[in-house]
Amino acid sequence: MAMDWEHSLAEVLDGKYPLHRFIEGDETHGVFLTGFAGEKQLQKAIVRIFCLDEQGRNAALARWKRTAELSHPHLVDAYATGETQIDGNDVVYMVCEFPDESLSEVIPDRALTDEEARDFLKPTLDVLSYLHAKGFAHSAIRPSNLFAVGDRLKVSRDDVRPTGDRGAISSPYSAPELSTTGSTPAGDIWSLCVTLVEVLTQRVPPSGPSGVRAAANLPNPFAEIIRNSLATEPRDRWTVAKILSALEGGATASSPEAAKRPVSTAKVARGALVAIGILVVAGVVARPWLMPDDTDTAKPKSSESSTPVKESASGKNSEANKPSTSEPTRPALTPAQKRAADRKAAAEKKIADRKAAAEKKIADRKAASDKKAADDKLAADRRAADQKKAGEKKQADAKQPAKPQETPKPAEQKATQPAPAGDVVQQVLPEITDQARATIQGKFSSGIRVTVNASGDVVSTAVDSRGPSWFFADLAKEAAKKWKFAPAAGDTPRDYVIQFQFQRAGTKVGVRKVQPK
Repeated sequence: MAMDWEHSLAEVLDGKYPLHRFIEGDETHGVFLTGFAGEKQLQKAIVRIFCLDEQGRNAALARWKRTAELSHPHLVDAYATGETQIDGNDVVYMVCEFPDESLSEVIPDRALTDEEARDFLKPTLDVLSYLHAKGFAHSAIRPSNLFAVGDRLKVSRDDVRPTGDRGAISSPYSAPELSTTGSTPAGDIWSLCVTLVEVLTQRVPPSGPSGVRAAANLPNPFAEIIRNSLATEPRDRWTVAKILSALEGGATASSPEAAKRPVSTAKVARGALVAIGILVVAGVVARPWLMPDDTDTAKPKSSESSTPVKESASGKNSEANKPSTSEPTRPALTPAQKRAADRKAAAEKKIADRKAAAEKKIADRKAASDKKAADDKLAADRRAADQKKAGEKKQADAKQPAKPQETPKPAEQKATQPAPAGDVVQQVLPEITDQARATIQGKFSSGIRVTVNASGDVVSTAVDSRGPSWFFADLAKEAAKKWKFAPAAGDTPRDYVIQFQFQRAGTKVGVRKVQPK
């Protein structure tokens, strides 16, 4: 079932993890910003939610249980996993540590230098070596799954699978044999080298020999690593150890293109991904999915020169070095600063758009709630008016002399019978999952009383007889709202009781007309 993830904002998973902000997602997978109480302060995190069938949910929970003991400095930490419901849909989730940036957000701006590529390869190979030794494969190495967390590069955890597991979804980074062999160490090597080509060229290479040719102009050791790791046969690909050996002994000369690329000055202080420039781009990082206090603000550099002022022999500044009384000229933005400013503006617009959309949804829900309340009040007022009118008529009739009782004719007797089945124009049965229906023992009923207007629309519902389960009674009530009845003359509302009988084999339904309350 396709999920409307943004509609899930303000949900709290298992009463612990509130969904603060929607980050990204597709029909079955959503990522949200969340937080929970840490030892000393609120712990910021992300939660990955998957809407799967029962088999998929059980497989994911079993896999995450197996990987829970895995611990490595370059593997994203998981705080919790679980199963719950969102908007009536069964989902599983994993709460992970909060990343500062992903490699996929840098590649559109520029390719990595050769030295930066080495810095991302080494920790990635290190964690792959650990996983492969433990009998696991990552199954989804790609730029969007490589993160900066503090001063470390880390790879995602939710994709880690036992070797041979066939549940991974194919992507442009997947090895060609994935569908037949499942996740394997050789498949991880393929995905890593596709990623390597992309970070050095800003393009995902095609599969097969064309992908190898795409790396022909790259310097060694990268060209050699790619040539030996994108082999069609898995057994012909280099291992993690061979790639590490090539990196240690490979040439360090950069290609002419790499020599032109800007190198981050934050490398030594902030680690591999910071060296790549992911966390710091001209002092500005615009993150559309961070909390408001996590978005940095760009500060223009001072217009004063960093060169010290030369003094005369008397210790005073020379006339040429006296400060100017005119307004200092603000330097023009560098290309990197302009890109950063553009990203920040786009992020702010995205946040504003999402806020406006959320406010519209809230307003729409309020309008629908107000309309329902008005319809319910109208129906109640009509019933009260009818009851008052009937009471007044009864009192008036009581004052009149009693009339001889007449034997009704057959046609008149028929008119006093319950409404014929033709009164019902549209029947809707409750939507019950196979899992819920499997809990039914024997059979039981829930009766729903509906008030119908002259047009035949249901304007109000109430539980007439709940039966043993509020859950099934609520399902019956939702179904009853969608029933349609034949139009009737006059404005007097009609009341019916729809009786839903539940059993494992299916749901039966009956309807009878009753007097308004």
